Amino acid sequence: MEEKYFLAVLVVFGALMLFGCIQKQTVEICSAMPAGNDKNQCFRAVAKAQNDTSICASIDDDVLKNYWCYREIAYDTKNPSLCELITDKDAKDSCYGILNGSRRFERGVRI
Repeated sequence: MEEKYFLAVLVVFGALMLFGCIQKQTVEICSAMPAGNDKNQCFRAVAKAQNDTSICASIDDDVLKNYWCYREIAYDTKNPSLCELITDKDAKDSCYGILNGSRRFERGVRI
């Protein structure tokens, strides 16, 4: 019984380590992509998967960065302080409005 427990812990630990490495490599893969929408969508996907707004800063499309990265992570995490990261006034107002319930949130392209 003790061997099965040890093996299960080892498998879970290994999977978590591998998952962390894959996520790190994904940011590196996005960085190596040619500039354009695919690169921006790659950064958005990684940012959302990790709920990490620091990755949103790598997106060079302001609409995608403000509305579909920062704002979407703020909504998913229910964290209004993330709205402060948004540079576009309309997107920032939308972010706060969504989080306080005065605006309806519609998700962008599913990733």
